[in-house]
This record gives sequence, C-alpha cells and structure tokens, in this order.
Amino acid sequence: MKGLINVLRWICAILLSIGLIVFGMVQIISSTIFNKDYVIGKLDSTNYYVNTYSQVNSDFENYILQSGLDKSVLEDLVTVEDITKDTKLIISNIYDGRNGEIDATHIKEKLTNNIEKSLEDKDIDSSTQKAIDKFIETIVEQYKDSILHTDAENNIFDAIYNAKKLIGKATTISISIMGVTAIFIIASRYKKFWQNITIMGVPLVSTGVFYIFTYIFLNNNVDIKNIRFMSEAMSYSLRQIIFGMLGKFMAVGIIMIIAGTASIIIGSMIRTRKHKHSRSH
Repeated sequence: MKGLINVLRWICAILLSIGLIVFGMVQIISSTIFNKDYVIGKLDSTNYYVNTYSQVNSDFENYILQSGLDKSVLEDLVTVEDITKDTKLIISNIYDGRNGEIDATHIKEKLTNNIEKSLEDKDIDSSTQKAIDKFIETIVEQYKDSILHTDAENNIFDAIYNAKKLIGKATTISISIMGVTAIFIIASRYKKFWQNITIMGVPLVSTGVFYIFTYIFLNNNVDIKNIRFMSEAMSYSLRQIIFGMLGKFMAVGIIMIIAGTASIIIGSMIRTRKHKHSRSH
C-alpha cells in the first residue's frame, strides 16, 4: 500500500508540473499580448505613434503627387496626438469587444479647407470637383487604413475573443489540476512535511526547465526579427511585444528553478538531519 501511494504521489507530481506549465503560460500570455495596457505601453515605448505619423505623411505625399494639388494642402492635416488617440481607440475596441470606427471628420474638414484656400483663385469645373472629392475620400481612407486595416481589425478581434475563452478554460482546468494534485501529495503524507516540500520542488524545477527550453527553442527556430504585420511601425512594435513575452518565459523559468531547487535542497537537508537525530536517540 505504501508503495502504491508513493507511485501515486509521483504521478501527482507530474500532473502538478503540467498544471503549473499550463497555468504559467496562460498567465504570461494574458499579461502580455492579450493585455490591452501592456500592448499600449509597448506602442508608447517603441515610438509607434511617431513612426506611424511619418508613414502616414509619406503615404499622403504619394497621393498628392498623383493629384496635381499643391503639397501645402497636407500641412497640419494629421498630428501625432491624432494618431495616438485613434490608435488607442481601436485597440480598446478590439480588447474590450466593442465596435467602433475612427472619426476622421476633422481630417476631411481640414483637407477640404486647405484645398479651397489653395484653389481660391482658380475656376473649378464639375469634373475637377469630383476629382478633388475623390482625393479627399482617398486621403481619409488611407489615414484609417494606416491606423489599422478593417480586415485586420476584425481578424484580431476574432482571435482575441476566441483566445480569451480558451484562456479562461485553461486557467480553470490548470488550477483544478494543481489543487487536486497538491492536496493529494500533502494529505497522503501529511506527517512528512519536509518530504512534501521536497516533492513539491520537483514540479517547480521541471516547469522552470520547460519555460527556459521554450524560450531557447522559439528564439532559435522562429525568425522573430523579420516578422512583418501591416506597417513597419506595427511590425517593430509587435516584435518587441513578442520579445517581451519570451523574456517573461525566461524570467519565470529561472525563478521556478531557483524556488524548486531550494525546496528540494532544504527539504532534503532537514529530513536528513531529523533522520540522523532520531537514530542517535
């Protein structure tokens, strides 16, 4: 009977490792790429808004060359503050499950006024006015697409919605596994406190090793530095988000190995000391 209990305890230790791995991965992912504040913080730290501002103006200039209008009509059309506000709005909508669009009315009004001032001494026929109206609409749509393509926004929204449901289930299952296995390990040898501490250290070490190997594997086998998504500004920010997430895998892995090793060493030392003490008496 004692042998069977020991086997079950080590099986529980393995299951506890699996529970820890799943729970830890879910928490890391939830606190990084699926965390709105984390993503917005990364956009801030990677100069995403300034880089997007430069890209937007560059795109506008390509259209102005085709239109034949004076470049001055684009002056003060968009600011970094506009891009910051609209980007955060879109991200909040995606993560909070809300539908909403960027209000680019102020851009349309500014551009219309700038064009009117630029052409105030010229006669505008109906065909030219149609071309101007089309140009204005093109610029407005280009601005919206520069913040986030509608198709991309919908795909990201669906991915995050489905991921959150999966994360919720994974969290519940992993907590249940950890709770049941830890209780069994402790209850089956409740008088052997330091032996339980030693056994508990094994899942911590194995989980830490798994996280570190995950970090090494992904760094060596996934070309993160060349990931491309939408614009270069977005690609750079996304790469930094992924690097940040991998950094957490490494950090948590190291902490777990240290904690698990300490549990094994301390538990074994105290058990050995108690055993020697009992034999001497």
